[in-house]
Amino acid sequence: MKEKTITFNYKHFLKKETIASFLERKDYSSDYIYHLIEKKMVRINDKIVESKNEILPFFKMCNISVRLLFEKNTIPPLQANLTILYEDQYLLIVFKHKNMDIEPTKKNYYKTLSNIISYYYQAKGIHSKIHLVNRLDKLTDGIVIVAKSGYIHHVMSNVKIIKKYKTIVKGKVDDSGVIKVNIKKDDDSIFRVVSEDGKPSVTKYRLLSYDSAKDQSLVDIDLVTGRTHQIRVSFDYIGHPLIGDPFYGDAKGFYRLSAYYVEFVHPFTKKRVVVELNNKRKEQEK
Repeated sequence: MKEKTITFNYKHFLKKETIASFLERKDYSSDYIYHLIEKKMVRINDKIVESKNEILPFFKMCNISVRLLFEKNTIPPLQANLTILYEDQYLLIVFKHKNMDIEPTKKNYYKTLSNIISYYYQAKGIHSKIHLVNRLDKLTDGIVIVAKSGYIHHVMSNVKIIKKYKTIVKGKVDDSGVIKVNIKKDDDSIFRVVSEDGKPSVTKYRLLSYDSAKDQSLVDIDLVTGRTHQIRVSFDYIGHPLIGDPFYGDAKGFYRLSAYYVEFVHPFTKKRVVVELNNKRKEQEK
């Protein structure tokens, strides 16, 4: 498979800017830059960079290309169906099913989404660890974004991602609202609790429909922050627990929490990427 390369087309107005200072501005660490140059993985206008102090052309367009370092993936591969929603040389966006762990645990080391992605990487010759940009808990289905290198993962950590969910909660909620609570890990368990000394969380929601016979609301959620179990804890706190939630809410009924929508500006192509379940993915010029 062709090696992945990050390419920057740039006209430089900074006098005597070195390749090292340029890459540092692109979020490369000094150690990473050293290894890239040592392995001759950086080029300026197709010429291999020999030193981190090499000066970039001044007032001229130049093409800077950086090959990505190969990473050893140690997650055991699992041959199984992988639903791909979007893919390019930088990112892989896939669907995670309900009741599936997203990555190996002590109790489940071989049958997770990451194991399936590991097999896909192996089959396609993608030399990278599994870098999860977002995570979903076992009971949640929906969209998962995966970066195809550690560097891409680092860049994506600074990208604003709009994430939307749908769920069913007990009772009738307001037509719209914002839940602001502080959430922290419970000292005696793996669960989260609302506490003054927790981390702030913000959850926006709007009512889609209300079933009076079942006294249940279908809710659309815009997740402003990304705390563990944020949706489940937040709605339970305001008295509208998720239906079927065995840990935080009303354990009776069918549990449904789906991450159905993501949107962000691609940090490399600069195009707006929109992925929505039951819809074809879209790319729009910024």
